[in-house]
Amino acid sequence: MKLEALFDQLHTLPTVPKVAQDLIRQFDDPQTDIDTLAHSIERDPVIAAKVLRLANSARFHGLRDSTSVEDAAMRLGFNTLRTLVLASAMTGAFRAGPGFDLKAFWRHSFEVAGICRLLARQHGLDPETAFTCGMMHNIGELLIQSGAPEYASRINHDTSSAAHAAEETLQLGFGYPEVGAELVRRWQLP
Repeated sequence: MKLEALFDQLHTLPTVPKVAQDLIRQFDDPQTDIDTLAHSIERDPVIAAKVLRLANSARFHGLRDSTSVEDAAMRLGFNTLRTLVLASAMTGAFRAGPGFDLKAFWRHSFEVAGICRLLARQHGLDPETAFTCGMMHNIGELLIQSGAPEYASRINHDTSSAAHAAEETLQLGFGYPEVGAELVRRWQLP
């Protein structure tokens, strides 16, 4: 199978909602302030609800409840907002077939992202960029699961997680890293 054929088999390429795309771009713009982000977040009810819920959680709760997205955004701060928006966009964009543990996939992605953020801080690099890279490090796996389910099922059954990429390359001619790189190119992410 060729990489292009995998993308052709996907009936629709997973998409990040327009509001989330705009927000991701705004986070990369050093001129963006928290008020601008809050107004953009208000355009997506799902993201807005998640922001309010997190701001009112035990971890972030202040003396009073946050009842507006703007107040919640101020309470959470730029980095937490960025993480929440990215996570919401990524987890909502993908579906996997039967036999693939999507919760375990996202749990692993968040663990890797957290480690990437920690390492970046220790080495003086941008921790949020590192977090994003960690979140997306194996995103190609989801596309293989949804675009080539017959191969994915066989690979899932026959191999351990450590040998996954090698087995994908043997069976498909490419592995999840190449698929992920192609998705990033098609989504025009930096």
